[in-house]
Amino acid sequence: SLDALALAYTHTFALLGRSAKVDLALPGVCYEGEGTFQGVPRRGERCEVADPSLKLSWNFIGSPAQTLDEFQMAENQLVAGASLQAGVPWGTYHQEHLLNAGTNRWMLKPGLGMSYRQNSLQYELIGTVSLFEDNREAFNQSILAQDPLYAVQAHLIYLMAQGRWLALNTNYFWGGQTWRNGVAEDTEQNNSRVGITFAMPLSPRHSLRLDVSQGVITRIGNDFTTLGMSWVYRF
Repeated sequence: SLDALALAYTHTFALLGRSAKVDLALPGVCYEGEGTFQGVPRRGERCEVADPSLKLSWNFIGSPAQTLDEFQMAENQLVAGASLQAGVPWGTYHQEHLLNAGTNRWMLKPGLGMSYRQNSLQYELIGTVSLFEDNREAFNQSILAQDPLYAVQAHLIYLMAQGRWLALNTNYFWGGQTWRNGVAEDTEQNNSRVGITFAMPLSPRHSLRLDVSQGVITRIGNDFTTLGMSWVYRF
């Protein structure tokens, strides 16, 4: 089981007349579990700092840079954009541990996305690919490499009164096989998840978001449920 808490900061700005934003996330995790490793029962629990992430997003079709009042009055439109996310290997990492909150490697995730709003419904489609640096200080003095991980996700969002919205979410991701010292491991992913997200404003500057997701197609590492809650404050 794993509990995570993240502090995140988002700043929106104009780039070539279009809306853009940067996201910075600083996560921490506490996790515990038990299992058998090389025939020996093991149990452990730790609280550590995970890798921070930095993301730049820019809409190159639709979505001109606007004030908050102009954005709230925006009409139905098609929006398309690109993003680039970086996972920075600053999280807690110890080579002698099989499990770590940090990954000891860089990760780059370029992506393309589009959305279309039609009255009270908004449709979104996003595609990404995650590229991983080799971890040359993996467990047991090994070198861990990973193939690119591809993903597509779709969201159907129902926009309600008073700034509330409800979204149905699904994704599918594949690839990501790992190699240890050049030997392929049975870790190639071919998974899908579904989820629901609900958001509501608490005041003009405060809002709350709740989400739940569940793996529905699992080849490896996806048979779990996540519950999340986010509090957002707008400066």
